[in-house]
Amino acid sequence: MAQKKVLILFGPTSCGKSGTAIKIANNIQSNIINADSIQLYKDLRILTMNKYDWQSSSKDYISVQGGFLSQTIDYAEANFDLISGKELNSNQLKDLKIAWKVVKHVKSNAITIVKNGLLIGMGAGQPNRVESAKLAILQAGENVTSGLLASDAFFPFPDSVELAAKAGIDGIVQPGGSIRDEETIQTVKKYGISLYHTGIRHFRH
Repeated sequence: MAQKKVLILFGPTSCGKSGTAIKIANNIQSNIINADSIQLYKDLRILTMNKYDWQSSSKDYISVQGGFLSQTIDYAEANFDLISGKELNSNQLKDLKIAWKVVKHVKSNAITIVKNGLLIGMGAGQPNRVESAKLAILQAGENVTSGLLASDAFFPFPDSVELAAKAGIDGIVQPGGSIRDEETIQTVKKYGISLYHTGIRHFRH
């Protein structure tokens, strides 16, 4: 069986490829198979961006396959806004701020518990926040009573907060911003815990 030859004709848009192909096909008595770029790339999504300042002091860049991810640099600096409960005393607030700084460096659904200036409990690497809370409370043991707890991102459900309250936690800091924030607030009110929001999350991709 004789092999069939294939003639490929390509070029930029609107250069006359179609007309030329028809003429060639008529002369050599062959068929035309057409593939337009719109057909080949109909599902292609093109993203554009402004020129980036790679020396920026406010942006962080993470390499990903085929590009990069830009995120605001986390300096662990935030205002602590009291959302519910009584204002913590200076020592308690100091512990809460330590917990907030430390939880920045703990990855994936991070929870930290600090008491008297020491990290006594830490939960990380879990598929959900409540499991990290369980680990942190377990690690803190009997010292958990009157501890201060920080979460690197908002609580999507009040279950972690209720767990912390039953363990004896005095205060919690989290970014806030969940659609269920009100449920969390009602939970801390129920147990008389002080709740602070920072408005800034540590959680990073």
